[in-house]
Amino acid sequence: MWHNITEIRGTITPKYLTCCRFVNKARKLPKLCPPKCVCVEEYKIVFDKDTVHISGGCKWGRLNFFSLRKELFKENYLALELKRTNLIKDLNQKLIGKWYFPPLSSALSRGDVFVLTKTNEFKSGCFWEFKEKNTFISSKNENLDLHYSNEYSWSVDQGEIYLNIQ
Repeated sequence: MWHNITEIRGTITPKYLTCCRFVNKARKLPKLCPPKCVCVEEYKIVFDKDTVHISGGCKWGRLNFFSLRKELFKENYLALELKRTNLIKDLNQKLIGKWYFPPLSSALSRGDVFVLTKTNEFKSGCFWEFKEKNTFISSKNENLDLHYSNEYSWSVDQGEIYLNIQ
């Protein structure tokens, strides 16, 4: 059962108070509010003995679900962002340098794989060079023309790591 803040004794954390304010606000909002945009916001908050349903663009003020999530998991988000930043730094350090690949006899198709080799020795005229500050150089190649691309970045999404060349 959800208690009123005044009924709780003992240590009350700021996160608990934020949750209480969110729930109290949710209980006061009408069940149906006019939509603010084409997207529809729907909330269903389930308690032991009742359920609060809210649909539409209700005016939550600063106590909407996203701000609640951000407040409750702030430390987790900061730790994940730090981990992501460190991973990207590590990937950049490993990537910097010249990567050679054999000349391609035909254009690549989606799903094709080709091997790049990182070395300081000249291997062929086909290479990608990754430099500091996310800059990128590509040799001219008829079947893989990235000649106008000059930057790269990383995307880390749900455990997958993607190298983006722009």
